[in-house]
Amino acid sequence: MDTQLKYNGSNNDRTSILSVVGLTTPNAVVPGYLLADYNLDGQVKYNGSANDRNVLLGNVGITTPSAIVHDQTAR
Repeated sequence: MDTQLKYNGSNNDRTSILSVVGLTTPNAVVPGYLLADYNLDGQVKYNGSANDRNVLLGNVGITTPSAIVHDQTAR
């Protein structure tokens, strides 16, 4: 919601996924179309196949995980 995609660093979006599934239960799956559901499949997953963390990394750049992608929409 801050108009930035961040995989690493402070206020990163990877942590938001982990917060939804649970810091101590990273293999959990939480149903629902939540803000952390980056692939829009109706569930939030941090690990495993079709996880939302990999979608985030793919958008930021696999070779540049510390990059920040800024919102490109008109305001």
